Amino acid sequence: MTPYPVWVGLGIALAALISARQTPLPGISPMARLRLALAATIGAILGAYLFELPADLLGWAAPIPGSDDPLPLGGRTVLG
Repeated sequence: MTPYPVWVGLGIALAALISARQTPLPGISPMARLRLALAATIGAILGAYLFELPADLLGWAAPIPGSDDPLPLGGRTVLG
């Protein structure tokens, strides 16, 4: 396993921790904030994959070193 998923997970966890320590916006319930944060995180991950998918399918993406996978689904970056 590459360290990339670990760093992405750590970044998401730290962002959640920092967000939890901030003063909540007035008029938004804690449950609505949680749903919004989950939707944004899932949307960012799916968007990163869907944006890179044409490059993977058409062979434009650089191959992953040491991988014999004919369809390497790698090379995504989710920026918070």
